[in-house]
Amino acid sequence: MMGLSRCFALSLAWLLCFVGAEASVAESRPNVLFILTDDQGYGDLSLHGNPVLKTPHLDKLGREGIRLEQFYVNALCSPTRASLLTGRYHMRTGVTDVTRRREVLNPAETTLGELFGQNGYRTGYFGKWHNGSVFPETPDGQGFDEFIGFPYGHTTLYFDPVLHHNDVKQQRKGYITDILTGDAIAFMESAQADAVPFFCFVSYNAPHTPIMVPAHLLEAYKHKGLSDREAGIYAMIESLDQSVGRLLAWLDQAGLTNNTMVVFLTDNGPAFHRFNAGMKGKKASHHEGGVRVPCFWRWPAKWKAPAVVNQRLMHIDVLPTLAELCGLEETGVMELDGKSFSALLCDPQATWPDRTLYMFASGADRIAQVGSVRTARWLAVKQWGPWELYDLQADPGEENNLAARYPDVLQELQSGFDDKMGEFVFDLHRPTPIPVGNPLRPSALLEAHDATLYPANGEGITYSYHAGFAHHWITNWTDAEAYPEWLVNVLTPGDYKVVLSYGLKPEDAGVHLRLSTDLEEIPFVLTDPYVPPAIQQPFIIPQEAAKYATHVWTKRVLGTLHMKPGVQSIRLHADIFTGQRALDLKSIELRLVQ
Repeated sequence: MMGLSRCFALSLAWLLCFVGAEASVAESRPNVLFILTDDQGYGDLSLHGNPVLKTPHLDKLGREGIRLEQFYVNALCSPTRASLLTGRYHMRTGVTDVTRRREVLNPAETTLGELFGQNGYRTGYFGKWHNGSVFPETPDGQGFDEFIGFPYGHTTLYFDPVLHHNDVKQQRKGYITDILTGDAIAFMESAQADAVPFFCFVSYNAPHTPIMVPAHLLEAYKHKGLSDREAGIYAMIESLDQSVGRLLAWLDQAGLTNNTMVVFLTDNGPAFHRFNAGMKGKKASHHEGGVRVPCFWRWPAKWKAPAVVNQRLMHIDVLPTLAELCGLEETGVMELDGKSFSALLCDPQATWPDRTLYMFASGADRIAQVGSVRTARWLAVKQWGPWELYDLQADPGEENNLAARYPDVLQELQSGFDDKMGEFVFDLHRPTPIPVGNPLRPSALLEAHDATLYPANGEGITYSYHAGFAHHWITNWTDAEAYPEWLVNVLTPGDYKVVLSYGLKPEDAGVHLRLSTDLEEIPFVLTDPYVPPAIQQPFIIPQEAAKYATHVWTKRVLGTLHMKPGVQSIRLHADIFTGQRALDLKSIELRLVQ
């Protein structure tokens, strides 16, 4: 453990920044509006030279505030989010992938939500989470008083979405970006009415695919001669920009602009190649274009702006920086990897020691093949091949690999990377068990994408899309030896009502199945066919309709299972086929019988 009182000791530059402030710490404590977007690259702003896209509100935020010109995150979503929330490298937090229960942030970690909440702030989280989908892994279990959004890596419903409001799912009307913006404003209004400082985390899922956006925004970009794909992404970003304008306008109208710290950044680079200010790489790449993102901070009451900070900073630095600026006291924070850069926000020319920054991949197939190390001059990067070396000061576009010219430099950076990786303890092959029977949330969902499929080679059983993300289901189940398995942690032993969500083709009706634990099993036969209808969404890219399809599933109560306490497996077997396949499986609900 490392006390925040020591870790966040005020620097002289920070003290000078606050000389003359007459208000007490409590009275001057700022509100915080934290805005995170999904798959928006550094080049997806007109402020950064994009020749087509117009983002006037984000540009204004960047021009009025402090721009962190060399700010780094991970190359994929959930690792970035874990580090932002904890101030620690994602490998320490339990997050080693983006799906299959390896994206789950360990609930023992202290998050920004918990830190602010324990220090008198009202906390709200709006939008995409992607660090665990079963309470207490969700935002409302990780320190946020209010959560409206979805806990998964993405959603397929941008129009009239189904959103979680804490533990209740609600069908909402409208476009998801607009809905989340309105909910965040309502939250801030409530906190202002109660005279409570707020920490409002707005985590937009745009411009992550599928590409869906109001038609009038799309047409404007198509008229510029862009492809549907690029026009759709830029239209989604314009929609984001309008929502950021709404948030900032509300702060102005409420008289809160002066003492509200606004932070904006994105979670990784763009998902496909487009304008990115000359940087190499995109999402999933550890080259600059995949991990260097826009980052703006604005706090008119305290900082002289506009200003530009050119030192290299990172997502792990956000929690210690916010904690120092807001005067947050230690409440069980684990040892941090990040360092507060509050002094640089007051004085961009303040002394800042050079650090070696490490970037680790996620996923069993990537961790040994992808990674990077950065110093003030050098970038050592491994991207599905041998390590490469670039001089970023002389070659920011990474055009000249200097590995052969400077082997000693590369060896030193690579050795440092290996040593840092050696600090982490993780198991890439064991998913985080699903918590079942939490007294505060008696129902737990075993979703298809959280299962491990056997055999692992995908023969005899697969996902509707090979990656098996949140909206996908188990299908093409043709082998009686194949089965899905979920690892669960039963917190409360006892009887659990079991509800199956599935689809069944007419030719496969009559399939015999068996749900089993170590203690008992429920055999059952599905005789009534049901072909799940697709929920209609305005897909701009026709190919995305299959990848991101969302269906309405039917349900059947299977009976009751008696569960012992502790970690154990639940398996579903198909014993007798009447057709070529078993069912299409979306989820299994376990509800504690109280």
